[in-house]
Amino acid sequence: MRKVLIALVCFCSFQLMGQTGVNIKAGLVASQYANEDATSPISMHLGQIVGFDAILEDYRLYINPGFYYLRTGIGQEPIENLKSPLLERENYHLLKMQLNIGRRLLRSKIFSVKVFGGGNANFLVGLAPDNKMNKFKKDYKDIHFGVNGGLGLQLKFLFVDVSYEYGLTDFLKDVEKSSVNTFTLTTGLFF
Repeated sequence: MRKVLIALVCFCSFQLMGQTGVNIKAGLVASQYANEDATSPISMHLGQIVGFDAILEDYRLYINPGFYYLRTGIGQEPIENLKSPLLERENYHLLKMQLNIGRRLLRSKIFSVKVFGGGNANFLVGLAPDNKMNKFKKDYKDIHFGVNGGLGLQLKFLFVDVSYEYGLTDFLKDVEKSSVNTFTLTTGLFF
């Protein structure tokens, strides 16, 4: 009980000293398995991300836990396929939990620039049932982990974040070096 009270006091004092808020975000992702042909970067698993994260900030340093829904294509596609509707692709679906620590490099009343990094846990929640690649949920691990880093720009209540996640664990059960590396571009509102 004593440890819980100490943690609560520390959390509350951190909140009282700084700014708190929520980012609502949506964006695009492009992923590649570690074992895929790295010499062909034009082929990616394309998808979307939507979610929110909290901001617990003490002037420049902040902690940023987040929860997201991520939908990414099962098969590789040329980047020019971004013109076709993303909703018509065969996808796998993930819930992503993320914890980042960041620092504001520049800060004014109008805008700020930040860098951040942290870890992710990605939980598989489903696959397109009629996918042409004959992949099934049993072919994938239920959870895989990664680390990420990124850069963000905030203008009043609007923001843009760019990040890269490096997969630490394999995503496919029977395939070595199947960790997923993901580039993410998100934009949204800060409340």
